[in-house]
Parts: sequence; structure tokens; C-alpha cells
Amino acid sequence: MVDVQATRAIQEVSFSISFSPTVLQLQESSPGVFVAKGDDAANFRAEESSDGEVSVRVKLEGGAVVGPGSVAVLNLRAINRGESRFTVDSISYVESGHQESSMSAAGYEGTITVD
Repeated sequence: MVDVQATRAIQEVSFSISFSPTVLQLQESSPGVFVAKGDDAANFRAEESSDGEVSVRVKLEGGAVVGPGSVAVLNLRAINRGESRFTVDSISYVESGHQESSMSAAGYEGTITVD
């Protein structure tokens, strides 16, 4: 699950996730509850651009959301034992009323161990 804490109204969030494809495999992805907070339809896309690289984009059509919540739920399956780096980066978001600009936000880096 990828969470956000939006202190301002945001209309769009995008980010990349990377992990070791020899240890983990993306099974499925779905929008999180943050997207469901909006009154309007949302466009959710999670694409595995290459093994171990997933690009996620959530865009609220005509609306904006403020507060905490999960943006995306990604189910990964362990396919081998070992350690996998797990990073969330290339994060950007578009605030309500600022259609053309995006701002960088803090990412995450950690390790997942499969025994």
C-alpha cells in the first residue's frame, strides 16, 4: 500500500516503484481509498514498464482530495528467497488550481527479505 498525507488539495499523483524481479513479482494493482474520497471519477494506472519497475498515476477528473489515505494497493508475490530493495521515487503531484505545475515530494527506500 502506498500512502499519502495531502495537506493541500491535489488532483494528480504519480510515482515509480522498483524492486528486484528475481525475488518479487507484481501480481495486481488497484486504487486506494484516497482515490475513493473524491466526488468525481478517477483515472488509475499502474504499468510495469520493465521487470521490477512500476509506474503509477492517479488523476481525479474534475476534483481534488485533501488528507491522508492510500493512493495505490500493489500486491507483490515472493517468487524466490533473498533480499529485494524496494523504492518509491520520481514522485510528483498536481495541486488543485495549478494544472501546469508539479512538485517533488519525499520518497522511500527499504529492503524486503523473503525467507
